[in-house]
Amino acid sequence: MKHLNVFIISALLGSVSNAALMDDFFLGVESGGILKHSTSSIEDSGQGLELGVKLLTTRPWRGWDVDLGGGYRFNQLTEERVTVKTRSFFAETAVREKLTSRLSVGPMLSALIGQDVSFSDFGTNSDNKTFSLFAGAKALYEVPLRSTEGRIGMQVQTDLNIGSRQITQIQVVAEFAWPFSKKQSLAQAAPEKKSPRKTTYNLMKSGLRFDLDSNRLSKDSKNFLEEIAGELKKSPESWSYVSVAGHSDSQGSYVYNLKLSKKRAQSVKQVFESAGLTNDRIFTSGHGSKSPIDYRDLPEAHAKNRRVELTIHNLKSNGALAKKLSRILK
Repeated sequence: MKHLNVFIISALLGSVSNAALMDDFFLGVESGGILKHSTSSIEDSGQGLELGVKLLTTRPWRGWDVDLGGGYRFNQLTEERVTVKTRSFFAETAVREKLTSRLSVGPMLSALIGQDVSFSDFGTNSDNKTFSLFAGAKALYEVPLRSTEGRIGMQVQTDLNIGSRQITQIQVVAEFAWPFSKKQSLAQAAPEKKSPRKTTYNLMKSGLRFDLDSNRLSKDSKNFLEEIAGELKKSPESWSYVSVAGHSDSQGSYVYNLKLSKKRAQSVKQVFESAGLTNDRIFTSGHGSKSPIDYRDLPEAHAKNRRVELTIHNLKSNGALAKKLSRILK
């Protein structure tokens, strides 16, 4: 059992350290109740309160959202004869399946790590544990906010390795994406000037393709973009600037989709620049799932909403460039 505990601690702590390498963080708070059922004749059952803070990261995996992270927690159990207080670090992971575009549910595993996390009545003795393992379920509902993403939900867990007593935790959680980036920080803003003539093309409808959950372009897609850039380069007087906007569907993490949509727009820009267009005439933005063209929660709607749009500002509609682009972007 000792070797199993060491393995689980290493795996959970490894998850937390790996989270530090990722860029989609959530700051969270949790609060709720604790129920203690003692099976010993010399120890009382009881109930109490729990409060904790945590830092998590969320990544998509095969259609699931995977949470990895940890934090610090304070517990206070009130029994007939004593009050048991526990302060501990914890690590947790959860794998959640999307039931709707915003609601997700799945199993979770967490570990309390501290001087005594066995919730014993008797202080330091052989019954104390420095590691307690809990398992349960977690449900979250995503709430897009003006400058970040919020998630509210509930998690229920029970211990797996504490002897002579059963500990059950029922917690309400609130998590907020960090850093609290405003929408403007996720976009290279286009110049604030009126553009009465602009033409927008859906590049993915015309053949642009990315690898799954990636901003990596296929070779054919690069050739496709280079052809567009070549025509723009030949007629620089026929347009003022272009903007590339990335959009996603509503599946998966809101913040992850927002960042992926920006990265995909930047990938298009990089190909344009390598083909000879100047940086000061190309602007990018990432909108995530904020601007859907089909609001249904269906596979075909999600496919429509995953797109990269190219807008050419002040394009001479009757010129040779417009006709060539219409041929390429049919």
